[in-house]
Amino acid sequence: MSTSARIAILSLIILITATGARAAAIDPDTPEDLRPIDNRATLETERDPDGRLTVLIHGQQFDGRRLIASLMREWWRGEPVAGTDFDLHMEVAGLDGFNGETLHGVDLVLARRGGRVSRFTLSADAGQNAPLRGALRTANGGRRLIHLESEDAGALLRFTDIFAHVAGGRAEIALDLLPDAAAKRAGLLTLRDFAILPERLSKQIRDVVEPPTPPPGTAFLHFSRLHARYALLPGKIIISEATLTNPSFGASLDGLIEGDNLNLRGYLLPLVLMQIQGPACAERKSCLAALPYRLQGTPQAPLLQIMSYMDMSHRHMFDAP
Repeated sequence: MSTSARIAILSLIILITATGARAAAIDPDTPEDLRPIDNRATLETERDPDGRLTVLIHGQQFDGRRLIASLMREWWRGEPVAGTDFDLHMEVAGLDGFNGETLHGVDLVLARRGGRVSRFTLSADAGQNAPLRGALRTANGGRRLIHLESEDAGALLRFTDIFAHVAGGRAEIALDLLPDAAAKRAGLLTLRDFAILPERLSKQIRDVVEPPTPPPGTAFLHFSRLHARYALLPGKIIISEATLTNPSFGASLDGLIEGDNLNLRGYLLPLVLMQIQGPACAERKSCLAALPYRLQGTPQAPLLQIMSYMDMSHRHMFDAP
């Protein structure tokens, strides 16, 4: 065997051995939701001098559905997550989420300490090249909150599997990470200039304030703004100061979701009456012709009761329906 042949074989053996060593070097404590399910992404792990686990993910495509579901559970429940703490840096061309949505040009930094997120930054494009940014911020009083902004609200809500029937729009979502002394965490949701499928509106609402016919070629009903404050408690969601407006009507919403039971109420009125009665009516501070409604039942089978003008009197117009 020639010298050049021996060198070639030796080089091949060294390459195979080194590749196998790198593949076997993945730390056994690496969380399952950070492990690629195929060879489109590469995972590397290491330990710093303090023994902390560092995870590096890079490549063309990473299926992030397990990671997204894990983060949503953690943020929604507000409880520490069991398992090894880690520092994650992900740089991938595409990050797959739910409902067929993919983020592009993803740069994600995530750190967990004591079972809680201690660092978070996200830069990516959602939908049709719409910027998406995420960060861990510090608010008044030292509160730590997750903050997300997207120039394509529908893509963000589908990607995270929050709601799959919004198209376009801009979104801002914020949520306290740590509960206060009363075990409560505050949140904020704002959507602007978005659309939903008209059939997602209750037939009872459409019977009272008939929405405009969508423009030719589109099946969506457009809204100018949805703004809602909410608070998460163990087993409960408290919704307050929620308002929704579109070219035909406005609505407010307050109340409680406890377990699988809805106990919500609000006011519904055509936009022409809102315009006549002024901004205070849009904020439900003073609406002389608003229709009170109540939403009960379960999220899967909600029961909507709307009080008609014929049923209203001056005495109980602003009482809970």
